[in-house]
Amino acid sequence: MSTAGYAKATISKAVIVMRSMFKAAIRQGFAARNPFEFLKPGSQSNDERKVFIVAETVRKLIDTLPGTEWPLLVALARWGGLRTPSEPFALRWDHVLWDQDRLIVPCPKMEHLPGREKRIIPIFPELRPFLDARWEAAEEGEVYVFAKMRTLAGPCALFRKRILAAGLTPWPRVWQNLRASRSTELADKFPSHVAAAWLGHSEAIADKHYRSVLDSHYDEATRFPTRFGPETGGNGRNGLPPESAETPEKQAFSDVSRKIGMTLTGLEPVSRP
Repeated sequence: MSTAGYAKATISKAVIVMRSMFKAAIRQGFAARNPFEFLKPGSQSNDERKVFIVAETVRKLIDTLPGTEWPLLVALARWGGLRTPSEPFALRWDHVLWDQDRLIVPCPKMEHLPGREKRIIPIFPELRPFLDARWEAAEEGEVYVFAKMRTLAGPCALFRKRILAAGLTPWPRVWQNLRASRSTELADKFPSHVAAAWLGHSEAIADKHYRSVLDSHYDEATRFPTRFGPETGGNGRNGLPPESAETPEKQAFSDVSRKIGMTLTGLEPVSRP
């Protein structure tokens, strides 16, 4: 696989799968040993495929998409952070809590884990227009939000073609990069555990596979001084003021001592040898 040019993360995933398969084969008596047992899989994280997709690009793409299902599908991936296509295609209209501005998201990938078979996310303002448009276009009696597309074969390949048709260059992972972009945005605006809960993964997984360091992070860091920077007389150590700086207590002592003629050695004169 390495000679064929596969990414290290892909090779690592293949090793993990093969190790698991042989373990199962040994337990069931189909194999005597595991040839992958001592092969370290390596990291599955591939930073080269972490691409942040800006909102303007997604809106330009959505403007070229037909009907109401395609725009909503892309919006759910980019601004809802849904695992696409599995989670959107499992959505039913009774999952939409209109009066609470919330959306129940079924998680087919996690349904084998108790308590993780679904999660609840806000109906973000970016999502609302596309969800409203889909509701208005839905036929009477429809149960699923994506009544037609949920039976579509090869949504990834079709989406790539839609991106090209819009005059854009497809990003490495057409659906996951949209979800990852939302993960980065939410982590900037909300506590990390909240962002992770809305995306349906752990904070560690989010940091490793989804969230990106953007140019805007560098810009913001250089725009605002730290609490004890050069402007405030800090010594840059543990956020504490320098020892030589005049604290309020020292200032008060100086004011009193000047009035009564007292020095830092006390009221009595300094004794001489």
